[in-house]
Amino acid sequence: PLIPETLQVPKPGEQVPITFQIYGKASGSYYLYDDDGDSFGYRTGKYNRVKISVTYTENGEPQTAIDAVNPDFSWAYQEMHFEYMTK
Repeated sequence: PLIPETLQVPKPGEQVPITFQIYGKASGSYYLYDDDGDSFGYRTGKYNRVKISVTYTENGEPQTAIDAVNPDFSWAYQEMHFEYMTK
């Protein structure tokens, strides 16, 4: 995953775009970990793991699914882009 260049982690509540570059044509999934980047709140469950899955239809079209494991935690990446690098 890629985010724009920054000097620090996003502040709580700040929204940052994120881009996933997908290579290959095999279906798969990935867990993206996110916490506030500022405190020890992760020790008490104040974090999120978001499952990003990519599958392909019979004609090779990609389909993505995003599933937040802890939907009560507000995460910084609401704007998501997917770039499929393998043609």
